[in-house]
Amino acid sequence: DRENVDYTDIILQVSANVDVHHKGSIPTVKKEVSEYNSEYGEYIGVAAGTVFYYKLIGTLPEDFANYDKYQYTFIDTLSDGIEFAGIESVFISRTTGDEKLHEYSTTNQYGYEVIDDESENTVTIKFRDLKHGGENPHALKSSDKIVVIYKAKLNGDAVIGGTGNENTVKLEYSNNPNVDYNGENEPTGNDVTGITPKDYVIT
Repeated sequence: DRENVDYTDIILQVSANVDVHHKGSIPTVKKEVSEYNSEYGEYIGVAAGTVFYYKLIGTLPEDFANYDKYQYTFIDTLSDGIEFAGIESVFISRTTGDEKLHEYSTTNQYGYEVIDDESENTVTIKFRDLKHGGENPHALKSSDKIVVIYKAKLNGDAVIGGTGNENTVKLEYSNNPNVDYNGENEPTGNDVTGITPKDYVIT
């Protein structure tokens, strides 16, 4: 089970009873929605065809500094009535999630890539390595937030009224600072990344 798991970088040789305090934490992800890219909340009402905005806010673990490389991926699942309409912005926030301390790009080798899988109705925003920002002059702190804002719209399959159109997000994150990365290959498996519980909003 990879949900809400992280590992320590501590190596112990113990000859007596000791107390060990693991300084680690689990990243979290929150999803909000807005009609005008302002005043975000958990639900909105919009007309079919109207472009609206989703905001994904991810946190970092307390032991972020202990990692040599940090994988970080938002996995967003849309309902059948919602279509992905493009990235608005991807940035670091050091305050409430609104201030843009540094904006990421898809062209930077340490930026992000977007995978729009229409067959699965998922949008994946995958960072190549949060520990190295390339042109980013701001070294990330464990208290920083990674924010993604993207556009979407309702299509002909949208649910009108009733339960509405649910949209969920989860975060896959590095959870083991002892992983040895060799070359361009990224280790995979249960001992490398964890997955947060889903967060959702209604349109």
